[in-house]
Amino acid sequence: MRVFTAAVTVAALGIALLGRTQASPTPVPGGANQAAGTSGPITGELFNGKLRLRSMSLTSKTDLGDNFLVFSTIVANGTKKDREVLLRAHLADVDGVTLNQSPGDPNGGPCALAPGAACRNSFSFKITDPQFKPVKVLVEELGNGPQPVFRVILVPTSSQG
Repeated sequence: MRVFTAAVTVAALGIALLGRTQASPTPVPGGANQAAGTSGPITGELFNGKLRLRSMSLTSKTDLGDNFLVFSTIVANGTKKDREVLLRAHLADVDGVTLNQSPGDPNGGPCALAPGAACRNSFSFKITDPQFKPVKVLVEELGNGPQPVFRVILVPTSSQG
């Protein structure tokens, strides 16, 4: 009986080890503080159940010798109630390194929006490291309780590689 148990255990381990060597490990998504949200390309329109982001763009500008990337979007109220909207944005690279918006941003916010109404918001990010190559913009709503975040995926251009 003991021999049989050992053989079954070895066989079970053999199957488990065989399965591990043939399959690729699945990375654990997110992190301890990852917020629920919606993702999509900067060329699209994103809706998180409350707000809609559309006409998004990322442009570069120079101001007094400093380099900035500016994320602009139209924010629309997707609910049937009036809504006070204040957004915060972060620019992230492939390694998860993030830049916070410049103090005083967003330009154009906060917005008092009636149902279906929209406003323009823009966020500046000072680029101090020439190696920083952004891949997404994270946009979150402040206030109005916990809200799903937006993960705006940047479409690579020929200058970004």
